[in-house]
Amino acid sequence: MNLSYGTATQQSSVRRMNLDRTFAYMEEERGLFMIAEAIGSVDAGSTALDSAIESISNALLPGLREPHNAGVLLNTLLAAYQQANERIIQANPDSGVSATTILINGQTVFIGHVGSTRAYAIAPDTIDCLTGDHTVEEQAVEFGYEQIGDPYEPMLYRIIGQLDEAADTLIHPLAPGTAILLVTDGVYRAGAQVINMGAGSKLVFPLNDDEILRVIHESANPQDVCERLVAEAHRRSNRDSATAVFISNGFSFVVE
Repeated sequence: MNLSYGTATQQSSVRRMNLDRTFAYMEEERGLFMIAEAIGSVDAGSTALDSAIESISNALLPGLREPHNAGVLLNTLLAAYQQANERIIQANPDSGVSATTILINGQTVFIGHVGSTRAYAIAPDTIDCLTGDHTVEEQAVEFGYEQIGDPYEPMLYRIIGQLDEAADTLIHPLAPGTAILLVTDGVYRAGAQVINMGAGSKLVFPLNDDEILRVIHESANPQDVCERLVAEAHRRSNRDSATAVFISNGFSFVVE
């Protein structure tokens, strides 16, 4: 294992506060990383963010050094999200949080996810989105309907603080030479637009997977990846805060 990471965030000039947040902790072959974004008023959203990150990290950090099987780790992730959900409901019922968490144990990544933040698996020449967006727009596409709504204000149907079912969980390898990227929707929705296709409309994300991979390969290290992605997002649009976390297991940034 050759772990390293970077984080970056930039507030939108049209927002009163940056309601994106990250958490990063790494030691030897283990780590805990999180990216989160609040929904709701500035005050309630900020408090909900604190509650979510504190609840999830407090639930997961104590067992980070202890050997556990996959089932135990996934159950711990589920319980952590549920604790955060209950805490936000009690304290800030009018707010909520999108959050994606990765727990690294050796060359295995355990992922917990709710909302519109994303986790990507990055290999030297491929990018694969591991999480599904819990938005009405995404759900409409899955059921064969055209895209709807404001491309910069997705309608979320699942968030921490209003979570009636378990968080999504999955396991993914973190082989040597690969990486994991976490982003808020201020990155991948940057420059989004609805275009008329004749028979309907379609939501287009100019900072798509290929463009994200291009930015990664123009970078020198994990911190540079995050700074470049956030800068590129704001070059395309400054309507939302943009945040990224990049965790590398010896990822090679040079394409032969």
